[in-house]
Amino acid sequence: MALPPTPYLAWQLVPAALMALIGLSIQLRGLRTAGARAFVLLLYTGSVGALAGAIQLVSPDPLWQRLWRTVLYASVMVVPTAWFLLAVRITTISEDTLDRLGWWIWAPPALLYGLFVTTRLDGIFIAHTVYSYLLLLGGAALILVWVARNSRDGADLGLGQSDPSSTRDAFDAVLDTLQDSYFEADPRGIITYANRAFHENLGLPDRGSVIGRNFRRFTDPRSIRALYHNFGELYRTRRPVPRFEYFFRPVHGEPRPGEISISPVIRDGVVCGSRGLIRDVSERIHAEGLLRDAKDAAEAQTERFRAVNRVAATVSRTLDLDTVLRSVCEELTRIYPVRNAGVALITRDRQNLEVVAFHSPLPEEPSALGMVLPFAGNQSSQEVIRTRKPLVLQDAQNDPRSGTLSEISRARGTRALMIVPILSRGEAIGTIGMPAIDPFYVFTESEVELAETIASQIATAIDNARLHAQTEAALSVVENELEIGRQIQSGFFPERLPVLTGWELAAEFKAARQVAGDFYDAFTVPDTPYTAFVIADVCDKGVGAALFMVLFRSLIRAFSVQAAPDEDPADALRRLFRRTNDFIAEYHGRSNMFATLFMGLLDPVSGEFHYVNGGHEPPVMLDAGGRVVSRFAPTGPAVGMLAGMEFTVASYSFAPGDCLVCFTDGTTDARGPSGLLFTEERLINLIAYPWTSIFSMLFELDVEIRRHIGDEPQFDDITLIALRRTFDGSGLSRHAICREARMETLPELREFVESAARHCELSDEVVFAFKSSADEVCANIVQHGYRGREAGLISLCFSVEPGVIARLVIGDDGEHFPPDQAPAPDLDADWTDREEGGLGLHLVRVQMDRVSYSRPDGTRNELVLEKNLEQPRPIEGA
Repeated sequence: MALPPTPYLAWQLVPAALMALIGLSIQLRGLRTAGARAFVLLLYTGSVGALAGAIQLVSPDPLWQRLWRTVLYASVMVVPTAWFLLAVRITTISEDTLDRLGWWIWAPPALLYGLFVTTRLDGIFIAHTVYSYLLLLGGAALILVWVARNSRDGADLGLGQSDPSSTRDAFDAVLDTLQDSYFEADPRGIITYANRAFHENLGLPDRGSVIGRNFRRFTDPRSIRALYHNFGELYRTRRPVPRFEYFFRPVHGEPRPGEISISPVIRDGVVCGSRGLIRDVSERIHAEGLLRDAKDAAEAQTERFRAVNRVAATVSRTLDLDTVLRSVCEELTRIYPVRNAGVALITRDRQNLEVVAFHSPLPEEPSALGMVLPFAGNQSSQEVIRTRKPLVLQDAQNDPRSGTLSEISRARGTRALMIVPILSRGEAIGTIGMPAIDPFYVFTESEVELAETIASQIATAIDNARLHAQTEAALSVVENELEIGRQIQSGFFPERLPVLTGWELAAEFKAARQVAGDFYDAFTVPDTPYTAFVIADVCDKGVGAALFMVLFRSLIRAFSVQAAPDEDPADALRRLFRRTNDFIAEYHGRSNMFATLFMGLLDPVSGEFHYVNGGHEPPVMLDAGGRVVSRFAPTGPAVGMLAGMEFTVASYSFAPGDCLVCFTDGTTDARGPSGLLFTEERLINLIAYPWTSIFSMLFELDVEIRRHIGDEPQFDDITLIALRRTFDGSGLSRHAICREARMETLPELREFVESAARHCELSDEVVFAFKSSADEVCANIVQHGYRGREAGLISLCFSVEPGVIARLVIGDDGEHFPPDQAPAPDLDADWTDREEGGLGLHLVRVQMDRVSYSRPDGTRNELVLEKNLEQPRPIEGA
């Protein structure tokens, strides 16, 4: 195809070739920035656009014309976009941001171009045209704003460059505002420029006084070596020198400390001078000195506080006066640089000082403990005691006030001596003496003040120790008297409860103090078939309540004797209560003492029980199944409040298995660590059970109360007494308990066996045999019976046939292990050679008369320990 001969074709091809060559040249030179890429794209697009114009002139063929429109539309799409990206890059944002922004700017024209090529819709072409013009105008606006701004900045910059002298004056003015000294110097050290602070800090009138002079002229000799060294390093390394210490020398006054930093002045690659800043740090150093002094003072004060705290800790550690004073003397020798420290107290006749505590860190220093220093001829001690102020003798050997102390000072080589009074309630009771190790040492005012503080702590310790000794002596007398009272009062409690055929009796009593206001009693009324049961709680606590408890008990016993053999028990009870009440009210009414009292008369044969409840806690009646069937409510007021009060007698008939439980309010009001009370409801829930014996019931109740109280002190007396009619009327006693097989429960199991044996009135030998045997067997069950499995239960059942046999049955559901399988220990072998195992069971066999083992149901082990008994002692009725 021949090209048409038109001059316009050359106008299209030449620009296309030039723009393509320029773009290629930029790419070959390796410019890879986002701005360069946008500019190259703009050039290539212009080249393509010009080439499209040439295509239009080549041929009127529709195919060529369609190719021209497509290429032209693509160039029209690319040019505005590339132009806008180039304008944005020139005026505002970074390369990375431009790369991220380009994708979003290229997306709309690319989408429009694709739609136009495929659909040829005029609306798409119009939208593309509007978008292109917006990009062109936006890019032009950015360029115009940027040019205008940079033209103004450039004009200002040109103005500054056009007047170098003006620029230097402005720079000098800025330097003159500095408080630090600024200078410039040539390689010889000659100062070529200095700001106002430089000559003012040196005390010189103007710059002319320093310019042209050598830097060394203003340098203190102690800094010349460092100055030469650092300037030499600057010229050698051509690098700035870090800040270093520098002393400059003003015209008037002492050299002043400073810090100097210097840097090189480089022209054409050659160091032609130096410049630097000198900062006056004298005020900072002064402030640092003040801070150091304050810190030292604070540390000294802190050390004094620590010393006082150490002495306070020593004083408060014990009330033993000798220990306290000896420890304080040791502490004083650590606080002060002294040969020794001694505490002397005024004797009873106030004529001497006796050294009661002494310590010296020097092994060769002789002890002054026990030394007596008379006041006569000792003016220094007299002055300290009289004025109640410390005294420091700088020459104790020759000071006329030393008196008799001068000889001791010469013998010990002492000169500097501090004597501090010990004051108690404003009066001197002794002194502290401390001779310095250095004969010429001078005690400071703060050291004397600290010694006074320590002396006051010593006085407090002495007062506390003396008061403690007096209190302990008085307390010992009171405790001794209370112990006598406790022993006397314990004699008013029944040593043994009556033994009634077909009946069980048990009681539990725990006093909150040495003496108590609670009491219980059980006795056979002389010349009658009745047995009396009493439980009472005298109001208040302590010695007064205990005395009235003895009085109430004595009156009850005395008036009980007056009952006639055939007298109705209700009448006897009514008369007893009336006489006891009237006696207390008439003879002791001013004491305002009374008691809540429950008393009953039992006919053991018929089971008839007559009682009066004088304002006491209502006892609980349980049937054979452990159910609560009745509460014995008050039938009259508390005893001893007012004379002439009436009391009503009530009655109850015991059936086999019926159990009466009486208690005082100290039981239900027992307080735990959290302040919660034990409560009557909890007590009833515990006892409402078909117990094997009333002893077992009271034992479990006591354990539960102790658990509830924990480590809290017992607030009130705890008193319990129980009475039960047995099912078969036999005298056989059976007491049982069950616990988890854990080491923590062993003490309770051991306590149960001991208490049960004592309740059955067995001898001490038999009690010990059962206690030690039960402890050994139960420990073996815990350690070996449940090895490798969850712990089960251990049950104990203790029974006694009076005068015949005592039996303890130990049951568990652990491993099957007959005692016969345990190897017999070799008692003749040495302890180191003897094999483990078998010794415990051997001791059990030795202590018991019979030991048998069975596994009745195939799952439960039962070990029976039996001990033969002697015939019981005859039991008196009261």
